[in-house]
Amino acid sequence: MKISYTTLSVPEKTLEQAVALASGWRLDGIELRGKESVHISPENSFEYVEKARRLIRQAGLSIPCLTAYTKFYQPDEISAIAQAEELMKMVHLAEYLGAATVRTFMGDIPAGMDRERADEIGRAGLNHVARLMGNSPVQVVIETCGSVGDGASMARILDGVPRQIGVLLDILHPWEMGEEY
Repeated sequence: MKISYTTLSVPEKTLEQAVALASGWRLDGIELRGKESVHISPENSFEYVEKARRLIRQAGLSIPCLTAYTKFYQPDEISAIAQAEELMKMVHLAEYLGAATVRTFMGDIPAGMDRERADEIGRAGLNHVARLMGNSPVQVVIETCGSVGDGASMARILDGVPRQIGVLLDILHPWEMGEEY
């Protein structure tokens, strides 16, 4: 994979238009946004998903990542486990489409909760994801964003989490937080 783009930047485009953009710019891949019915989602019909897979392959593109909108900072572990199970729908979709990764987020720390407890709850959800994934070829990556926009926060969260869970470094967020390389 050399260069790809995310359909997050073109939510108004159809999947066909998004693929045409990638092809027109001679990109190597396309990251698909997985929210509601925009571009790709576990809620899409099998026929739509198969059409998307065929369209992307015919264009000679790969899918480096699917974007899930799950969040692991939750008010309690039960809610974090529910997010893990929701995320698994995207992992299965990624497996079918041949996507290497699924992007997720930690989200905001719930009001009144300290960071240590939020990290503990988030880790419980992430560990559940890793257990559910088993030997999946897909890797789940947490984007540096919002309340965990820097490397130190990510390192703290990922301490003790299996290797199926990694980081998607959105370089803008650590830079905005003043983190140096």
